[in-house]
Formats: sequence, structure tokens, C-alpha cells
Amino acid sequence: MDPSLRSRAEQIARKLIASGDDVSDSRLRAACASDEALVDAVRQILQEFNETNTGTIVSSTFAIGPSDGSLPIAPEGQEIPGYTIRSLLGRGGFGSVWLATQHHPVKRDVAVKLVHAERLTGGYLDRFRLEVDLLARLNHPNIATLFDAGVTKAGLPYFVMEYVANASRIGQYCDDRQLPLGDRVRLLLDVLGAVSYLHSNAVVHRDLSSNNVLVVDVGGKPTPKVIDFGLAKLLESPEAHGQTQGGMGTPGFASPEQWFREPITTRSDVYSLGALLHALVAGSAPQIPKPGTKQEAVSRILREKGLAERAERLRTTPESLLRVVRGDLDWILSKALAIEPDLRYQTVSEFAEDLSRFLRNETVRARPQSLAYSARKFLQRNRNRVIAAAIVVPLLLVSPIIARTLTRAEETEKLRQSSLANL
Repeated sequence: MDPSLRSRAEQIARKLIASGDDVSDSRLRAACASDEALVDAVRQILQEFNETNTGTIVSSTFAIGPSDGSLPIAPEGQEIPGYTIRSLLGRGGFGSVWLATQHHPVKRDVAVKLVHAERLTGGYLDRFRLEVDLLARLNHPNIATLFDAGVTKAGLPYFVMEYVANASRIGQYCDDRQLPLGDRVRLLLDVLGAVSYLHSNAVVHRDLSSNNVLVVDVGGKPTPKVIDFGLAKLLESPEAHGQTQGGMGTPGFASPEQWFREPITTRSDVYSLGALLHALVAGSAPQIPKPGTKQEAVSRILREKGLAERAERLRTTPESLLRVVRGDLDWILSKALAIEPDLRYQTVSEFAEDLSRFLRNETVRARPQSLAYSARKFLQRNRNRVIAAAIVVPLLLVSPIIARTLTRAEETEKLRQSSLANL
């Protein structure tokens, strides 16, 4: 397809998807001004969109996980100056991650990421160097720490990171421990804090997913760690304003603009974080809406797909889970997962503020504001005080009347006693 035609077709397809209306043939032709070549191009893109929505495109990025059993690119026991490689942690199309022992300056377990030998080309090496540069400038308790970088004796570039031992993917961690909804949201707020820190350092992650957020207990407190910066970009970098086939991110978590290879901003990470919240609540990432449809409310998904099981995972009843989710959380997710970036939270901090307000049972910004809504939230937050006031206020109003009545009765009694004395 001609690049200029593809560009025009993508613009039209994106508007059709974002509208939420049915994409009829007549509407499609009207949007394309009856240009047959453009109609065919848009139709093809919409078909591609439906196919990616079913997960037929897989991410080529590395994700921590078990080995697939294929031939390792470096044998266990190979030495990197100061390190001994012990076992394979996982691999992807770009590189592999190994558990290793660091000998100096301290002895500890570390994770070593190596580039595949067949990927030693300019583009992949540039990505690798950028990942190292990005990690070197970051220092946050919820982001895995970079320790070292270099080249092996075999000529493979590597970098050494903090090894998150005994860690679980965030969704698995929450489900295994049956964490209630509030605890899950609080855990996600730590992740949002880390991503907000990334954005303040002009870094957009571009591959936030349940695979790339690990949780480990530190001092008895669950601590999330954001990992895998293989797709991350500097916002001021030219590459951050375009997208290639290899940089689409993880299906279900990647934003619509990533699929359409449109400019990527921090709002792409907002979408992925919304998808992560959806997964923590519903047990799965959301499906990007098909053309002509809108994002499905998480409360509806829960009703249709295993509500009882999810309620058990969140240590509550189906009725309670629906009652909590339906309403504010549906609105929050709808805003975070908006197809059009301009309709999402404009910053991760805005998203985090609404989640904090949700936890405090305050009005959330994502929802249309009204006096009735504000009053209801006030009553919910101050139920005991309102009940007490309902009892006390009438008493306060009645007290002067009672006092006057008693005073008059006392005066009447005195007059009666005085009259008796004068007889």
C-alpha cells in the first residue's frame, strides 16, 4: 500500500473506531468521499485492527518468564568479568536474561541481559544502548536498578540489573493472596508513582503489562518493580514519535496508537496502566473495541465472565464486588482506556489522583459532576456523623421548647403554692 494512502486511511480508520458508531458501508464511503482506493485501504486497516484485537500479533519484546526450552545463546558457567552466569531466566526475540552471581564489589545475585548474537546489527544495538542509557538515569524504589554494563568475551553486549528474587507478576501476586480491591488499587498506585517518575525524566515505557510489573515482599510489604525497558524511548528522541512493527508492545495492554503506528506520548502509558487495572479487577486485559463499539464496562465483563470466581479472588461476595466496581471504577477505567488519547487522563498523576479519590470514597474527576453525586459521596463518607446529626439536631431544636414548658410548669406550681398559703 502506498505510504501516503496508508497514512490517510489510518487517520480515517482511527476516527471511525473512536466514534463508537456502527461502521456501515455507506458511512465508510462517506468518510472516504467515495474514493474507492481509500475505501479499500480503510477496510483493510479495520480488518487488521480486528485481527490484532484477537491477539494474532505477538510481542517481540522480552518478558521475564520460564525458558521455552530452545538452545541457550550462552552456556551456564560462562564468565563475564566479575560475574558467573548460572541459569536462564527467560528470553525473547531481542535478548535473554540470565541469573548470575556478581563477585565484586559485593557478592550477590543479579540479572544479566544479553543481546542475541544474531541481533548484533546497528538497529538492535542502538536499542540496547538506549535501554542502558535510560536505566542509568533512573533511581526509584519501584524500578529495577541498573548495576553495570559492558561486552562479554564473546562480543555480546550485556547489562546487569537488580535481580528481583521470589517475585511474582502483579496479577498472579494479587490473585494468589486474594488481595481485596482496595489493596490492589494501592499496589497499582505504587506502579503509577514509578511511571510518573519515568515521565518526569522524559521516558515513556511503551510496554507496561502484567508481565513487566513484578511484586516482591520487602520487609513484609508488597513492593512492585517495573522491569523491561526494551521498548522505552526518550520523549525528546525522534524515535519516540514513530512506531515500528517490532515496537507494538504487549497485546491487550498496548494502546491503540501503538497498533496504528502513530506518535507515542505519555498517554500511551496511561492506557497501558488502565489495562493493567482492568486485569487486576477482571482477571484479564481489556479487548480493544472493534470498529463501531465502545470500551465495555468492567462491571459488565464481570457479570458475564466468572463473577463468582473473581469475587473469591478479591475476597468478597459477587454482590459486593459489583456494587463497588459499578459506578466510579467503571468511569475511571473508561477514561483511562479511551481510544482517543485526548479523552484519557492527560498525565499519570491525574489517573493516580482519581484512584486515590476512589479509595477515599470522594467524587472522581472521570465522572460527570452533579449535586446529587456529590451529596451521595458525602453521605457515604460521613454516614455515622449524619446519623448522629439526625438524632442530635431534633433534640437541640426541641430542647428550648421543653425548657420553656418546664419553666412555665414550675412557675404555675409556685403560684398554686402561694395561693394555698394565703387561704
